[in-house]
Amino acid sequence: GPSGAFNWAPWEGIDWGYSAQRKGGTRFIGRHAVVQEEWDCVPCGKDGCEGTKRSRCMEEISLDQVIRAVDRILAGAAGPAVGGAA
Repeated sequence: GPSGAFNWAPWEGIDWGYSAQRKGGTRFIGRHAVVQEEWDCVPCGKDGCEGTKRSRCMEEISLDQVIRAVDRILAGAAGPAVGGAA
C-alpha cells in the first residue's frame, strides 16, 4: 500500500491528507500519531533513499520517539482532531 500518511490517512473523520503532508516531525491527529523524522526530505514519497529501497527516515526512528507519542496519546494530550506537531 501507499507509504505516505497523506495517501493512507490513518485517522477517522478527517479529510485525507489533512496536515499530514506538512513537514514537522511526529503528527498528532486526534488519538492517532504518525511518527516521522523532522528532516527536510520528509515526507518525500519515495520508496527509499537514493534508489536503495531503504529509508533512513524510517530506520532512524527511535524507540523513545514512539514511546513519547504513545505516552502522549494515552495521557489524552494528543490534541484536537485537527492535529499538530510534537
